[in-house]
Amino acid sequence: MYKSFCFLCLFFTSLFLLPLGEAGRGFAQHPERNRANIWYFGNGAGLDFSSGSPVAITNGALHTYEGCATMCDLNGNLLMYTDGDTIWDRNHNPMPNGTQLTGCPILGSSAQASIIIPQPGHPDLYYVFTTDCWENFGAFGLRYNVVDMTLNGGLGDVIPSQKNVLLYTPCTEGLTATYNCDETGVWIMSHEYNTNNYVCYFLDANGINPTPVISSIGGVYTDFVSYMRFSPNGKKFASQYFTGAEIFDFNNITGKLSNPISLLPIGGYGTCFSNDNTKLYFTFSGNKVYQYDVLNNTCIPIDSAISNSSFFAISNSNDGKLLISSYYDSISTINNPNQSLPIVDIAYFNIPLFGNTSSYYGLPDFIQSYFNTSPDEKCELQELLVPNVFSPNDDGVNDVFKIEGLQQGDEVVIYNRWGTKVYEFINTNDAWDGRTTAGQKCSTGVYYYYVKRKNNENKKGFVHLFY
Repeated sequence: MYKSFCFLCLFFTSLFLLPLGEAGRGFAQHPERNRANIWYFGNGAGLDFSSGSPVAITNGALHTYEGCATMCDLNGNLLMYTDGDTIWDRNHNPMPNGTQLTGCPILGSSAQASIIIPQPGHPDLYYVFTTDCWENFGAFGLRYNVVDMTLNGGLGDVIPSQKNVLLYTPCTEGLTATYNCDETGVWIMSHEYNTNNYVCYFLDANGINPTPVISSIGGVYTDFVSYMRFSPNGKKFASQYFTGAEIFDFNNITGKLSNPISLLPIGGYGTCFSNDNTKLYFTFSGNKVYQYDVLNNTCIPIDSAISNSSFFAISNSNDGKLLISSYYDSISTINNPNQSLPIVDIAYFNIPLFGNTSSYYGLPDFIQSYFNTSPDEKCELQELLVPNVFSPNDDGVNDVFKIEGLQQGDEVVIYNRWGTKVYEFINTNDAWDGRTTAGQKCSTGVYYYYVKRKNNENKKGFVHLFY
C-alpha cells in the first residue's frame, strides 16, 4: 500500500482519553460513554470494555487499514459498525442497504473514513458520515447516511432516500464530532481540500443543517490525508496533516474556530486531547509519542524513540487511558494522560490482539464528548447585534436583515405592522431579504422582529425596510 509508505515516512497522531479515577480523584462520567463500549478496527481486531478494562474480541467482520467507527446503545450493547464502505449490524451481517458507501470505496482507505452520530431527539436514527481518500482525490466528498434501527427486523438499515447524501466536495480525510454546549446537537467538522476552509455541520432534532459554518483559518490543506479531534469539553480543536499541525479555540455554540496556533513545522497523522483538556498527544514518524502542553505551549517526547514500533492512531477509551494503534498484533497504552512528564508514561504493546488480528493504522472514531469528565458548564448566550434598517435593493449594501450573534436553536420571526407573520428562520447563517416566506416582495415600512432564545432570554424590536 502506497499510503503505508507515506505513514511510515512521516507520522504524527493523537487522541484524548479520560481517566476515570486518576491519582485518587473522582470524575463524573458522561451519560453516553457506554456508546464506546465495543470497538472493531483493523484486520479483524476488536476490544470490549464492558468489564472496565479492554478485552480482545475476534468476532467482527471489519477489515480495513484505518478509518472506522462503532456504535453501541446507552447500555453498551453493540448496534453497528462500519469502515466507511459497509455498515454491519449487531449480528455482524451487512445491512441490506448498507453497502457501497463512499468512504473511499475504490482504492486504499481514508484516515477518518467514518463516524456514527445518534440523532438528538430520535433514539432510532443514526447518521453515518463518511470521507473519501487521497487515492480518489477526495472526489466523493463528505457524505452522510441515515440508519433507522426500526428497519430490518430491528437490526437497522439505511433509509434509501438518505444514502450517500453529499454535503461538500472535495474533502480531506479528517473527520470528528462534538456535542454543542447544551448537548441538544452535534457539530461535525471536516476540511475542504486545497483551501484553508474548515467546514462544520450541525445535527440536531431537526436533522442536518446543509449550510456549514465555515472558518477560513489556519494553513491551506494541500494534502488529502489529515486527522482531527475536538477536546472533550468541545472548546479546543486540533488538526494535522503531512505538512502541518494546528490547534484552535472552538466555539461550541456558534461552530466557529479562532486563535490558530501552529504546533510543529511538520505534521503527520493524528491528534487528540487529554480529558482535562490541558494536554495534546500525537505520534510522530511512527515511532515517537509526544505530549503538547496546551497551557504552556511546549511540546516534548514522552519517551525515546522505539525502533520499528509503528505507532499511529491514538484514541480515548472507557478505561480512562489513551490507546495507541501499533499496526501489528498489540495495542499500547498512555497512562495518566492528564499528568505532565515524567509522571505520564507509555506501556508498550501491553494489550494483545488475539486470533491473528492486527490494528493496522486506525482505531474507531466517536463523538469526543463521550469521554468528557469535566464538570458541566452553563452555555453562555452571545449578545445580539441587530440592525435597525436595511434596504434590499441589490446594490450590495445592507441588502439583508442579518442578526449577528445568533446561536444554534435561536428562532427569528418577522411580523408586519398588523401583526401578520411574514418570515421566520432558525439557522444562525440565515437572514431576511425583505420577502415573505412565499417569496413576495414586502413593502417599505417598519417591521417587528422577535428572537426566541435558549434560557428564555428573548429579544424583540423594530427594523425599518426601505428600497
